[in-house]
Amino acid sequence: MTHVKAFLQRVPLCCVLSVGMLFGQGADGAGGQQGLWVSIREAMRKQVANMSSYTCIQNIARFESRQDKPGEKVLDAVRMQVMAVHGKESYSWPGSPNAVSSPGELLKTGLIGTGVFQGYAYALFVSPGPGMVEFVGREMAGGEALLHFRFAFDSLSQKLVVTMVAGRATLSAKGEFWVAEKDHLLRRMRIESASPAPEINVKEVVYLVDWAPVRLRTRDLLLPQNASMFVLTYSGEVQRNDVSLSQCREFQAESAVRFDAGAETGRRESPPAAPAAAGFLPEGLEVPMRLLTPIDTSSAAVGDAFEAEVTRDVKRRDGVLLHKGDRVSGRIRRIGHETDPERHTLLMLEVTTVVSGGKEYVFLGEVTRTPFVSNLIRRAQGFQPGPPVWRQHFGTYTVDTREFREYGTTPGVAVFLFRGDRGALPAGYEMEWRTLQPRSDGR
Repeated sequence: MTHVKAFLQRVPLCCVLSVGMLFGQGADGAGGQQGLWVSIREAMRKQVANMSSYTCIQNIARFESRQDKPGEKVLDAVRMQVMAVHGKESYSWPGSPNAVSSPGELLKTGLIGTGVFQGYAYALFVSPGPGMVEFVGREMAGGEALLHFRFAFDSLSQKLVVTMVAGRATLSAKGEFWVAEKDHLLRRMRIESASPAPEINVKEVVYLVDWAPVRLRTRDLLLPQNASMFVLTYSGEVQRNDVSLSQCREFQAESAVRFDAGAETGRRESPPAAPAAAGFLPEGLEVPMRLLTPIDTSSAAVGDAFEAEVTRDVKRRDGVLLHKGDRVSGRIRRIGHETDPERHTLLMLEVTTVVSGGKEYVFLGEVTRTPFVSNLIRRAQGFQPGPPVWRQHFGTYTVDTREFREYGTTPGVAVFLFRGDRGALPAGYEMEWRTLQPRSDGR
């Protein structure tokens, strides 16, 4: 088994603010750049604190390659639930009330890591903080202006603890991160080992984590979306995990207060009862749904909410589980514009919950059918996970292996690829889904 985790050693906050800062030469000078770091840290502290009320499904695809063998071997795909408070993550099988402090307690073999959900963001922006931060410059990515920084943790703070068959080692960590210039919120983070551990056959450990704004109900949050983790060994093996986080939701009871027309008659309306959490839908249900919210990539943004409805009763042996007209909630997970090998637009929609009979179900599913709309490359909806060396062609352009894995392993996500600079789905657009088993390790 290979296990990599974040080891957090607390230091007083006053010490965090007084550590040495190194900044590259910019238009604002070193003093202005240090003020920029303080602003970024404050913005991210609020976001990291908000995450402590939420839980996500962590979808993990694990791969292995050897120097003496071509290609990568697909080991397995696993789903588990993750949550975190004050940077300390806990894990469970989806729907299980029994949480553990390490995913290694659930998975006894293969590469597994911690810190992706909240741990590293907490260490970097809350406590203990880096020993050095260096401003690299401004960059553009996906049409968004980003600020690029490098950082290193000192010997008293963040460590990478690596457990291999040959033993265990603690490595110092460094990395880089990018924040949006407009709001100072994280978009990407890279964490890597600052030194090797030849005594346990580890040459390098690398984490890459992508973040994006998310709207859950009426609240805007910043949450991790996708991550990759690599362990390179001196003997030539590479172990890699691709991780996507989906179906994020608040795990504490939500309350709502409404003041509306009842106030005109001198009385206050009681708030409507919130739907009761009912867990996950059973595996194998065929769920047809129709969009109620039109989506146009020229005006929509990542994190925007959308609604759909179930278009016919969904039955199982003991009766109707979902009814025609039941409301479906989701969000825009990703919008991308690419030029290779031709101009095209990517739209990813994540279906999160279905409310039926006063109960709210978490939706885990895969798309089985979508109709044609203008510019849509039809076959892009139906590809399934396969060997990472496999390449699938849709029309005149290619989806590479990285995209293939990302799209194919995230339950509840529909992927739409449009030719040109714009993609649009009208209200009334229909999709067919099949629900998946929440726990994917075969037990």
